[in-house]
Order: sequence, then C-alpha cells, then structure tokens
Amino acid sequence: MKKPKYRQGFDRDWNFYLANAHKFTFAGAEVLQVIQDSEGLTAKHAFWLLDSSGKLAPCSESELLKQALTCKKSVNFHLKMWAEGYAEFGEVAAYYLAEFIDPPDWVEKAFRAQIAKSFRAQSERYPESRAAKLKCLLWIAKIESRLAEIKQKDLTLLLSEL
Repeated sequence: MKKPKYRQGFDRDWNFYLANAHKFTFAGAEVLQVIQDSEGLTAKHAFWLLDSSGKLAPCSESELLKQALTCKKSVNFHLKMWAEGYAEFGEVAAYYLAEFIDPPDWVEKAFRAQIAKSFRAQSERYPESRAAKLKCLLWIAKIESRLAEIKQKDLTLLLSEL
C-alpha cells in the first residue's frame, strides 16, 4: 500500500493522542481488536485508515495503535463526562482542559459543544428548572467569555423554550 496523504491536522492529532496515551487509558467501552501482522501497516497509517475510512487493517505496531485508539476514545469519553459535570456543577472549563498535554483547538471546541449539548439535555429533562439553568448559563458566560458564541446559541434556544 502506498504512503497515505494525511489530511491537514492529522499529524497534530496523532501526536496529541500519543502524548496523552499514558493518561487516557479508560474509554468507557471496549476498543476495537487490533490485528497484529509483522507485514501490516504502521500504527500511524492504520490509525489514519481507520479514522478516514472506517477500515481496520492489520498492523505491525499493534500495541501503539491500540494505545492511540484507546486514547482517542477515552478523550471523547472524558469530554462528554466532564461536560455533563460542568453543566451540572458549573466548574471552570480550564480545570478540565488542563488535564491534556498540548491539546489541539478542536479539543476545547468539542468540550464546549458537549457542554452546550448537556445544558440542552438538562433543560429538556427538567423543564421546571429552565429559568435556573438560564441564570446558570448567564453566570458561566460572564465568567468564561470564550463561551460567548456557543452560549449565545444556547441562550437563544433556552429563551425560546421559556
């Protein structure tokens, strides 16, 4: 197989997963079974193939591939769990984001999007507390001005539901 042309940012993400693999080892669910083959693809190439096309190929560096896949799944799992805690308890996002080593921009964006999703879900589950959730959203938006864009969309959604 010829050397792949990686999408822009792939190397950044690959390096991020490798740098954080020792910290993010629990993904909340089973990670794909990696096929070991001394003639297989490198871990990076196999990861790219799975990420870009959903195809799992035999790999000559199966342990490294499994660590990267576990870290990717674990990062997404942690972002979701942290966002739910953030939505419930209003902790400062930087507290959670400090867990990562050199996170790419998408990590914070994904976390903030998951926070917005968690606020919407809580608002739908507990309609009687929408006003309290709205006050909480306003308070958090004041504390973390970087949330302005995402929060504005959520505030507009919540206001339309009141």
